[in-house]
Amino acid sequence: MEAYQDLLPVLDAITAKLHKTRGTLRIYDPYFCAGGMVARLASLGFTSVHNPCEDFYRVVKENRLPDFDVLVTNPPYSSDHPARLIEFVKQCG
Repeated sequence: MEAYQDLLPVLDAITAKLHKTRGTLRIYDPYFCAGGMVARLASLGFTSVHNPCEDFYRVVKENRLPDFDVLVTNPPYSSDHPARLIEFVKQCG
């Protein structure tokens, strides 16, 4: 929870820049862990969070990405996950 509270100034700045509210800012976390991030962000007012238990790389490959305003994640740091995530972020512009 502390990490999400630390992100609040950034998320609120993005929310303001996009003329949205915490409830309408679309957050995408592509790496499912135990699902707790959805509840934690909801407790802070962010209720439009996409974090299902699915293979992120398959979703990208099949072009099934959800609509999102911001990506918030704590990816696995093993193997090639960080490099693959950076490539995805670069492709998003």
